[in-house]
Amino acid sequence: MTVKDFTIFLDLDGTLKTEVDLTPPFEVETLNVQSGTRSYNIGVRPNLIEFLDYAKSKASLALSTASGRRYARSVVNEMGIYHYFDHFYTIESFNVGIPFFSNCIFIDNHEDAGMQKMDKMAKPNYGVSVVRNDLWTIDTYFGTKDDTTMLDLIKELKDLA
Repeated sequence: MTVKDFTIFLDLDGTLKTEVDLTPPFEVETLNVQSGTRSYNIGVRPNLIEFLDYAKSKASLALSTASGRRYARSVVNEMGIYHYFDHFYTIESFNVGIPFFSNCIFIDNHEDAGMQKMDKMAKPNYGVSVVRNDLWTIDTYFGTKDDTTMLDLIKELKDLA
């Protein structure tokens, strides 16, 4: 597989970071993110950078979140992962329309939300054939330090080769 073969769409809340704003005591290291007048304590999913490094070497990466653009950019900037993404889609993007993608893997912690994103982004247009579109649903991340989901996803991507 090469970058030209497919795009991996990654959800943000509950997938790459904790689903909810954490409160002390923290089991994992947290980041404090400022977005507008709000402050959030988030936990980054363990092994995220290893996953992003591997995935980026194999595919184009897209952030696909139902969160607002301001919040999502604040979070991924604070996490230090903005540069991994070739595409950045937030709730505002869904409202104005998004381009069609073929050969996609959507990774989300909610099957229904993932299916809705997949329907909007991977619905065939006239004259375009969809070779492969998959939804990989993973467990929601609530801040446990022994989470190995990102390492498991690397194994899944290696199996596609």
